[in-house]
Amino acid sequence: GIIFPFGNTKTGCFKFCQSLPDYPLQIGMEIEGSELLTNKCICLYNNGKVPSSTLLPNYATRSPPKFSLTDATGKLALGLSREITCATNEISVEFQKHDRSPRQEFHITLDGRIVSVACPER
Repeated sequence: GIIFPFGNTKTGCFKFCQSLPDYPLQIGMEIEGSELLTNKCICLYNNGKVPSSTLLPNYATRSPPKFSLTDATGKLALGLSREITCATNEISVEFQKHDRSPRQEFHITLDGRIVSVACPER
């Protein structure tokens, strides 16, 4: 199996992010789990600034870039309806004032589906 050498803690995640190429270009870090036992470390870069997968260690995975769908003025964006939760069977999208929230961000999965960043299973 693949060994993560930094420890499954918030501190280990921070050390992991620091070890990646172009660390000064990172804009944040997210963890899944708790500070004492993390399941996943996410090192955040702006779109277009993520290091090439050939430069990453074998225990690191690149995420697809996020994007928003806006009108020509940039004032409106397509986003998940406010009433929708990720637990609902169906989702709906609507035009909203563009506020750069995760509900207005999408990415393309490896199998070619467009999914919401806020509800990646949908």
